[in-house]
Amino acid sequence: VLRAYDAQDDAACRELEVRASQFQGLGGYIKAAIYHHGSFDAKPRQYLDHILLVVVDSQNHVVCGVVAVAIKCAYVHGKARTCGYVFDLRVDERYQRQGIGAALTTEAEAQCKVRGVELLYLSMNKDNRKARALYEQQSWELASARTLVFRPTLFLPTAPRGAAAAAAAG
Repeated sequence: VLRAYDAQDDAACRELEVRASQFQGLGGYIKAAIYHHGSFDAKPRQYLDHILLVVVDSQNHVVCGVVAVAIKCAYVHGKARTCGYVFDLRVDERYQRQGIGAALTTEAEAQCKVRGVELLYLSMNKDNRKARALYEQQSWELASARTLVFRPTLFLPTAPRGAAAAAAAG
């Protein structure tokens, strides 16, 4: 069932975000996730308007997909436009390849159109083949690409002299 996010979905959406994390390195041996300490809808609520949709497996009562779209004014080629920034599109791996991502993006696009959004954009990692296939299927165009870079920290930064004494003094 695809529907609007409800506050009762909060814990399930935060858990899905951890399970469906896109941050992976070393061939999948390292996986990092973002965990919301506040409510899941805190980020989209920062904008004057937003769309937050979930897909729930009605048999198992599991939130298996979510998408958030922030609606804001942005200057594109020197002209103010109403834009939608798609973020937090997640589908539980157990439910992927069943049309959930396509349903979420299609419904988000439809709701954006009603709100007068002229342009939708998102960012994704260059090596996220599943996401790229979804967006190509949905006729999204690639504007640029990004890559996550993992670098080990070799040296811990040291505080300037006197900073520790100042901090200890309050």
